[in-house]
Amino acid sequence: MTEVVELKRAVVKNDVAALIKNPDLINYAGVPSGGLTPFQLAVVLDRVAIVKLILEHSPELANWADWRRRDELEKLKVFGVEAPNGTPLHDAAYFCRPEVAKLLLQYGADPDARDKHGNTPLHYAARRRCVAVVELLLDRGADPYAEGAFGRAPYDEASDPRVAYAFLRRGVSSLKLRRIIADYACHSEPDAEYIDVLSPEDAAFCANRQLAAKALERGRYDIAVAAAAQAGDVAIVERILAERPELAPLAFKFAASPAVVEAAERRYKPSAEELQALLEEAVERGHAELVAYLLNRGLSADCRLLALAKDGKILEAVLSRGTPRCDKPFSRFDSAELLEVLARYYAPTPEELCEALASGKAAKAELLAKYVKAADPKCVCMYFRPRIAAILVERGLLDPNARCGNSTILHLAASSCDRGLAELLLSRGADASTVDAQGRTAPEVACGELLDLFI
Repeated sequence: MTEVVELKRAVVKNDVAALIKNPDLINYAGVPSGGLTPFQLAVVLDRVAIVKLILEHSPELANWADWRRRDELEKLKVFGVEAPNGTPLHDAAYFCRPEVAKLLLQYGADPDARDKHGNTPLHYAARRRCVAVVELLLDRGADPYAEGAFGRAPYDEASDPRVAYAFLRRGVSSLKLRRIIADYACHSEPDAEYIDVLSPEDAAFCANRQLAAKALERGRYDIAVAAAAQAGDVAIVERILAERPELAPLAFKFAASPAVVEAAERRYKPSAEELQALLEEAVERGHAELVAYLLNRGLSADCRLLALAKDGKILEAVLSRGTPRCDKPFSRFDSAELLEVLARYYAPTPEELCEALASGKAAKAELLAKYVKAADPKCVCMYFRPRIAAILVERGLLDPNARCGNSTILHLAASSCDRGLAELLLSRGADASTVDAQGRTAPEVACGELLDLFI
């Protein structure tokens, strides 16, 4: 196929003159050879002039390899022709070639064509963060809800705020897209119009005075009061509420400090349910001062509230004002900081220690072993960890002669070659002559390094 190779060389060199001089080469533009067709190569390399020459000669190539005609494309294999995985427009989207994409659309490329896996060019452009092609395809009628591979729509592929904004500005409704914009707006300097596609709820967890100021400039007082309230900026909140008192419920909902709560309550009386919801938010977001303030006003702390705590200060603030009766409170946490605080108000149960051992959480089990008031020998033996057993023996909660199924705790210590535990057990009166189910004493199952303990 010397003509195909010659055409590819002209494409690589961007030699438009060679194709004008020898237009018959264009007849081979759609012939697969060595991975890409010459036309695909022109698209990938952004050879706009060559793409236009080929489309003028063979406009049908704009939709070559649309896999909605799968049966036709599969039949080509009989003739040794392997169709590309997608159309030229898929390639233009993947490699972000907006000028080429515009040409293809002008010559009839279908913006909703499918590749071999069911994806459209818009899926590709969104995934590749190609804003220009995303906007072009949407403006030319591409379906933002088209179901592609794994049931994902094109807008599901968006991760770039500019791409997310392109979808939202053109009417796509998606919480995920708004969250992308909100996160971007919260942590950078977004274009002002990005704020227009957000709601106050989208700006949750955004304590950003700059966002509040930018929203004010844009006339989005709702976004501004939400951001300022979360930042604890009572001055901005007061300024907004003086002009827009109807936004007091929003200021209260997103309050991160007692001062903001009081500013909102001067214009709005929250219900008991709203106060409790604010307390839960304050616990979850780590606003210790606000947590203490609300609890001091008589709000109640329950077990669900404890589970929301993510740091020791918050948990301490809650528990120091009342200890709710909770079933297995230690099962709710794994953090050593939180467990230490919890242990000042509750005693872990044998079941909670057993759960930690069974789940392989050694650090948690060790901490619980220091505070538990009773232990289950069967569980300690089943999920045997020398350090945990040693703590329980030292605290008098585990009998040095405890049976562990067909053997004893001393047999386990000796066979696992744990000198510290074996020494502790023997010092506490463990009987080295006790036999296991096979009639063996502890010295008989001990590793060589521990035999001196039994001499």
